[in-house]
Parts: sequence; C-alpha cells; structure tokens
Amino acid sequence: MSKAKISSVWFVPIVAALIGLWMAYQHYSSLGPLVTITMPNADGLVAGKTMLKSRSVNIGKVESIILSDDYSHTIVQARIDKPYAGMLVEDSELWVVKPRIGRGGVSGLTTILSGAYIEVRPGDSSERKKSYQLLNEPPLGDPDRDGVRLSLFSTGSKSVEAGTPVNYKGFAVGQVEQVSYNTETGNIDYTLFVEAPFDDLLASNSKFWIQSAIQLQMNTAGLSVQLDSMESLLSGGVTFGFSKDELPLGKVKSGDSFKLYVSEKEATEASFEHYVPALMFFEESIANLGANSPIEFRGIRVGTVIEAPYRKPIESEVMSKNGIIPVLVHFEFERWFDPGDIPTKEEWYADMEEMITRGFRATIQTGNLLTGARYIDLDFYDDAAPVSEPLTKVAHNAGFKMMPTMPSGLTRMTEQISSIMNKIEDLPLETTVARLNAVLGNANKAMATFDGAAAKLDKILVNEESDADLAATLEQLQKTLATYDSSSALHQDLRQTVQSLEHVLWELKPLLEMVNQKPDALIFGGQVQDPVLKKDTSE
Repeated sequence: MSKAKISSVWFVPIVAALIGLWMAYQHYSSLGPLVTITMPNADGLVAGKTMLKSRSVNIGKVESIILSDDYSHTIVQARIDKPYAGMLVEDSELWVVKPRIGRGGVSGLTTILSGAYIEVRPGDSSERKKSYQLLNEPPLGDPDRDGVRLSLFSTGSKSVEAGTPVNYKGFAVGQVEQVSYNTETGNIDYTLFVEAPFDDLLASNSKFWIQSAIQLQMNTAGLSVQLDSMESLLSGGVTFGFSKDELPLGKVKSGDSFKLYVSEKEATEASFEHYVPALMFFEESIANLGANSPIEFRGIRVGTVIEAPYRKPIESEVMSKNGIIPVLVHFEFERWFDPGDIPTKEEWYADMEEMITRGFRATIQTGNLLTGARYIDLDFYDDAAPVSEPLTKVAHNAGFKMMPTMPSGLTRMTEQISSIMNKIEDLPLETTVARLNAVLGNANKAMATFDGAAAKLDKILVNEESDADLAATLEQLQKTLATYDSSSALHQDLRQTVQSLEHVLWELKPLLEMVNQKPDALIFGGQVQDPVLKKDTSE
C-alpha cells in the first residue's frame, strides 16, 4: 500500500498564514502604548484624526473619544508611537493647542487650518504612567530654559495673575508662572521664573513688589502723575530691586523664597533692619492713625507706626480706667543715619533720655487735610509735662521703652478755649449787668435832674432879679453833683462794673497776644524754640 502524498498546493495557504501571522506580529509589536486622557470636553478633537505632538513632531493619534460612565467628563484613548513611549512618565503634561488670546498675545493660529492637537511635554520622572488629566491652560514657561524659579508669597490683598511679566527697569526678564492661595497660611503663593542672564541681577537681599501702572504723588510742588507702559497699565507687573544704598549680598538659586510687597514704598520700608521699638500713650483720639503711618521730626521721617492701638496684654487700667491708648512704634536708624554711623540701641536710649529731659515729646498731627491721614510728630516743647512714672513702668513691664507724649496743638487750643469759657461762665455776669443797668438808670435820673437844673438856670440868667430861684437852683445842682461823690452808691456800682470788665480782658490777654503775633497759632500751636545741638565729648 502506497503512502499518501501531501500536495504542494497546500504550501501556498500555509505560507500565506505564516506571513499573515508574521505581519500581525510586526504590526502589534510596532504599536506604542495606549494612553487615557481625561478632559472636561472634547472640543476640537476628532477620533482617528487629531494628533499628539511634541515640539511640532507627530508622536501619536487619538483613537477614540467617549463619555465617562456618569457623563460628567470626556475620556480620550490615544496611541503613542513606540519610539516615543518613554515620554509618558509621572510628571508629563498634556494640553490642547488651539487658537488663544492671552497676556502673551495670540497663539495657536496654525491650528485654524490643521485643527487642534494635543501637545505632550515630557517630564523628568522615571515612573511610567498611562492616564493623565488634561491641563485646562497651557503651562507657562519652558522647563528647558536657563534661569531660576523662585517662590514668592504675599500677605496683602493685592495680587497678580499667572502670565504677568517680571520687569527690571522696564525690561521684561521673566514671568509669573503659577498663582495659588494657601488656605493654611492665608498667603498668596507664586512661582516666578527669571530668565538667564537676568538671573544674575538677583541677590539674597532682593526685594520684589507689584508694579503700579499709575503713580500719583502730591507734595508742595503740586500733583505729579507717572504712567508706566501700556502693557503694565493693562496687566500690571512684578519688579525687583534693592533698597537705597544697599549692595547685593549673595546669589539666589531655584526654590528660594521671597516676600512679594504690594508697592515699592512698602518694600523700601521693610528693608530697615536697624530700629528700636517704643510705646507711646495718647489721651486723645487716634483716628486715621494706623500701621505704616509715618513718624517725623520737623519734616524728616524717622520711624513708622507698627500697631495702633497696641493690642498685646498690658495693664488693664491703661485703657479701661484712664482711657489712655498705647501705640507701638519703631524708630528706624537708616532713615536719618548713614550706614556707617548707625548707633547702638544703648547709645540711642541714652540720647533719647537726654532729649526727653529737654522737652522732647510726641504729638499726633494731621498730615493731609483732604484724606484726614495723620502722623506722629516729634519736637521739643518748653511747656512739656513731666514724664509719667506709672506709664513708664507699664511700658517697661511690656518690654519697651516709653516715648512721652503731649496733646496736639488743636487739642491744646481746644482746652485753652474751654478753660477761658469756663472762667467766663464763672463770672457774675447777671449781677454785673443788673448793677450796670441800675447805674445807667441812676445816670438817666441824674441827667434828667441836671436838665431841669439847667432849664431853671436859663430862667434865672434871663431874669437877673430872681435871686431866690437862683439859690434854689444852685442847691438842687449841689445835690445832683453829690450823687457822683466817691462815697456814693452810684460811684461804687460803676467801679465794680469796671473791675469786672478788666478781669475778663485780663483772662483773654494771652490768647489775643498769641493770635496777634502768630495768626495760625490756633491750628499749629505756638512757636517752639529750636534745640541746641551739643557736641559729643565722649570720644
């Protein structure tokens, strides 16, 4: 019996099947990983058409777009080409590129014809990842750029948005990349990038502040208005620099933290590191006097109000019983001393004690009549009251030195006027007026009597033979003149009235002399004698 032979015809389908299996293997082995992308909606994306790109190079394609099980968002399945599978790591970022109008201008115009696509930015992690949350906005800044990334925080209510430029003397040197609110600290946190080589301008003592597009300044020369660039006017900006006469201390590195101030003025004031605290106690209203109010000595700023009123625990009788309000201040040496001449705290306290003995006192003054802003003024006063020992003890127990105070010029003027009015009220005006009316009545009677006597005298002069009438008239005249004698009641009443008027005029004499010599003394107080500077003989 002969063996069955396999026909050569069967080799054709077998070879075809092997080729098919080999082609299928080649196809699936060449496929890259499938990545899942979650996004709010699939606006502008098309399955089988929308590409995944990185640096304008196609690295994959969207295969399917479906809704989630609860229909709340969109799930996109995309296939990444195998050569680029290593780009999908833990910290990779994906976002949709489409036409946008933002702070940096118009972007994504090329997608008007080609359609939107998904941009992939690879991360630095070594951990692979297959699902991502699509970013709503393109990330700001290129991680491959040279420069430094800094962390900034702000305690104020004024803030800037992501994309805000970072300027230095009018030149754009970076931008704000991220903005977030820290619920634990209550601060606004920023991530800020400064490009190279401008990062060399930064130092560890750099100050950052929000750049104002419009700056208004009112002084004795008038109103000054400064406008920044149109970009700053529309979007604001962040800038940095150093305080006056301050030199860079050291280089910065990525991750360093700085405070973002709301203005250049606040940043400058925060740079005063040499200061001495002191407590002031006021027995008058401190309305419109608050934190950052200036302290001046004859027009020169020498310090800053830190807290008004000072709310830390101190003796309760200071506020509750006596109505005295404590105010915490800082005397800042850099404001009126050269960097090389800054005294020690002990030297400052010794000089302060000597000046206090010569009438050095603090008063509250009005700095701006339009806004009502107030400040603390320091000067020497000849009529300064002695230093209060109880208040000095209260300040010492709180850990501070005390700066004596006295009422402001307006308060003292009010007190003087009130004192004069009280003295006027104490005068017996009703009795004096009654006596004056009585004197005037007697005078009227006397004048009437005198008129009658004069009429009779005329008759006598006409009739020379009327000796008897003349004698009677002279007798009546003698009685009338007797009423004006120094011992008469009329004379006594008139004398008392004149003395009362002299007393009133004597009380008003100091006020009238002060107004006559200095008409503005009612508002600004009397003239204060300048202090005599003594030469330091300690050396």
